[in-house]
Amino acid sequence: MSSGTVVDLGPPFRGRHTVSPSPPATPPNFSVFTPAPVSEVHNILSNCPNKQSDSGPIPTWLLKECSSDLVPTITNTVNLSLISGQFHPTLKESVISPLLKKPTLDKEELSNYRPISNLSLISKIIERVVKSRLMDHLTSNSLLVSLLQTSLHQNSSFVHPQSP
Repeated sequence: MSSGTVVDLGPPFRGRHTVSPSPPATPPNFSVFTPAPVSEVHNILSNCPNKQSDSGPIPTWLLKECSSDLVPTITNTVNLSLISGQFHPTLKESVISPLLKKPTLDKEELSNYRPISNLSLISKIIERVVKSRLMDHLTSNSLLVSLLQTSLHQNSSFVHPQSP
């Protein structure tokens, strides 16, 4: 696509939208994740809600309470995952709970539920570090289409433009 190309993105984005130019023919190198410093992992943990996941062996509030002792070990686990490109199988385990889509729906009908997957807190911390690295890479190399870019940023919302 060239600059200023108009595209129909389908039903969720019905209408005509202008997209930015295609990324360069040779994409920038992104072969290694930068290791997370202890301070980043500490900030992520501090900002996590105190909800308990059934798949996590230690309650979030207790991890926060003992963070000065545990964050270096958690950071080591995060960085080993980033460096090796591996995500330990136990971190992939989750507890799946059904959630009724709307309170007015029939509770006896299985199709009225959606699955909610609860991962361990360590998995969520790794996910947030990876998201941070990926977003930094995509943003610094102008690899996000401006229309879709806003939907990936925290604390932003997509306002659907009016169809012509």
